[in-house]
Amino acid sequence: MQKLKPTPIMDSNEVAKLQQAIISSPKLSAGSYDDIKTLIKIVMAMVGLKTAEINAVTEPEKQMLVGFIQKQFGGHTNKEFIDAFTMAFTGKLNVNPECYQNFSIAYVSRIMTAYRKWASNTYEDNYSIMEKIQDKKMLAPPEVDWTDHWNDLKSGKDKIIMLPVYDWAVKKGFINLTTEQKFELCRTASNQMRGELQNRKLLPGQITEQQDEFKNIRHPAVVDEAKRIAIRNALKSNL
Repeated sequence: MQKLKPTPIMDSNEVAKLQQAIISSPKLSAGSYDDIKTLIKIVMAMVGLKTAEINAVTEPEKQMLVGFIQKQFGGHTNKEFIDAFTMAFTGKLNVNPECYQNFSIAYVSRIMTAYRKWASNTYEDNYSIMEKIQDKKMLAPPEVDWTDHWNDLKSGKDKIIMLPVYDWAVKKGFINLTTEQKFELCRTASNQMRGELQNRKLLPGQITEQQDEFKNIRHPAVVDEAKRIAIRNALKSNL
């Protein structure tokens, strides 16, 4: 006997919201550094952080957050990112929405993972509606040429390293690392990030928690920082 597919919820507001978020908004992975920073600031305000607390976030912390979001949740759109936190605080996701004044990578991951599970279930339960999205998706954006940014970093004109530069530099042959060299960079990044936690205004328990996270050299934030180190090293060798 042929297995019956679930009956679509034709008039579901949630389905319409997900459909609109997927079609009408760009992917997080395609956003610029400033685009994602703006989204983060919006969400920080939504969860109750004061302006002074938002402005106190350091540039390295912003870079880690942006890199993590684009790497782990880049397939979602900007609107989905905002919707995830809105739904969490209105009780529509199975997750504790409180950040306890610590807007960390772990917190973002908790909210976005809960949203991803909701979106997946909604899609599966309403396949006959959602599958039509495939015909409306925008074409993938053309590959970005990071030559100007690379030259600005080399000359010192630009100080902020955009993570997509790493893959671009690998393709260009500016970065050519063995597996062991990659692991060594991750170990270096792990040590640096754990050391820098002492200079941040965090509670002892929060420092210990993040130090434990960053001991894992495969942690997304550690890997992203290792890529930045690789870029800096490559820029120095190409001076």
